Amino acid sequence: VCRLEFFGTLRAGAFFAPLHRHSERNATQEAQDEAPSKEVSYNGVPAIVNGRLELSLRLRRGAIPPADADLPRIGAKFGQAMEQELGARVQVAAGALHSADGGVAAAEFVWTAGWTGDGGRMQTMLQQRSARIERAVEEALRSEEAAWLEDVAVWA
Repeated sequence: VCRLEFFGTLRAGAFFAPLHRHSERNATQEAQDEAPSKEVSYNGVPAIVNGRLELSLRLRRGAIPPADADLPRIGAKFGQAMEQELGARVQVAAGALHSADGGVAAAEFVWTAGWTGDGGRMQTMLQQRSARIERAVEEALRSEEAAWLEDVAVWA
């Protein structure tokens, strides 16, 4: 599972093509199905799962914006939330903080959840749990109780 697919999963909630076919189809849909499929199956394929997290951090009025020194704490909260949802160890490798224009700062992190023997299983898990993962990350970061943080959104 590549990072772009994971990014799509969190962004859209259903980036991957469905793994099942609908029983009720009309002639147009069946004709389209006869065209070569671009669906890729990762079932049973070893994979290294990694990605990029983008956050929108809404700042409290008059608060001093976060600094680079705040990034390890934010990254650790993200990693803990991902570990709880995926059941895999998550390493947060790097973080970057972007401008705080209009009371909103952006933070970006690179992460990896390591190797899995079945990329398809991980892909399905990411599909099915994408909204839950997003909520868990946001809730974990809201619990940070940073003096500068009013609210947080994943993929804002």
